[in-house]
Amino acid sequence: MSRFVLILAALIGGLMSVIVFAAVTMRYVFLSPLRFTDELIGLLFSAGVFLAIPYLFASDRNIRVSLLTDRLSGTAAGVVKFVSNIGIICFFLLLGVLSFDFASFSYMIGAESDVARIPVAPWMALMPFSCFLTAFIVLLKTSFEPFGIAVGRDEHGASEDTAL
Repeated sequence: MSRFVLILAALIGGLMSVIVFAAVTMRYVFLSPLRFTDELIGLLFSAGVFLAIPYLFASDRNIRVSLLTDRLSGTAAGVVKFVSNIGIICFFLLLGVLSFDFASFSYMIGAESDVARIPVAPWMALMPFSCFLTAFIVLLKTSFEPFGIAVGRDEHGASEDTAL
């Protein structure tokens, strides 16, 4: 599932490139700017970012500050990692609940963007979806890791030199 939403995020990135190219071409070649591109690019960018987050956590490619944890012994490092994962799960669950409330309110009032009148609730719904999926992925990884079962790592794995 996380790989599927990553593919969607990549497609969104490509679409953003096409839209920006079209907007620049229309503005400077045809002297007729597309007025809606700024709003659409903003919505696409936030959608792409939030759709990429579950894959980053599933493949252990998220940013980690490991200055202190690299110096801990095996058991202490495991405990710190477990507590950290519980914190990550709580964070994404809380953010998911709050963003769901915000998205559902936007849907209820029929919120639209200013210029293009694009309904914003579907775009906002990607945030709680991403948060709940990420919390689920981290929960699975935390649950199965003590048994030596790797959950979510891609075939290349995360390189250790990318940790901070």
